[in-house]
Amino acid sequence: MLSDPIVALATPPGRSAVAVIRLSGAGAFDVASRCLRPFSRTPPRTARRAHLLHPITAELVDDVLAACFPAPRSYTGQDLVEISTHGGLLVPAEAVAALVAAGTRLAAPGEFTRRAVLNGKLDLVQAEATADLIDAGSPAQRRHALQQLERGLSRRSSSSRR
Repeated sequence: MLSDPIVALATPPGRSAVAVIRLSGAGAFDVASRCLRPFSRTPPRTARRAHLLHPITAELVDDVLAACFPAPRSYTGQDLVEISTHGGLLVPAEAVAALVAAGTRLAAPGEFTRRAVLNGKLDLVQAEATADLIDAGSPAQRRHALQQLERGLSRRSSSSRR
């Protein structure tokens, strides 16, 4: 199973007020602790204000909000940290670079969802529904993707197998 720590921008790059960076895997909290001051795993699922520093230069990258999601109660089923930075191109890119310097690697496209599937957090229909929800261009597509994400088809197909 994929468990090394990975990081990626979870929001589209570009001009915005906020960008969200996701960090997941074995050692995710250790990586975060090398960059965030202060850093606390507790209480879980609570956003806390911190400074994100480059782990080598100690240069301040941004003033952020960070929330920890301990395994198995996270999107991926692994330890996960979500960091909200200021938006734009430079700040999120430098924040990701700092986390890479702290001991993680860039995630491949879809790798967070792949880990969620491998760890039993989502089934394949839900993983596809996640992509469909992101790509939805109409309210009907959004409703259909949400229904699939809530295991609509998965439940029907498992009951028909009995």
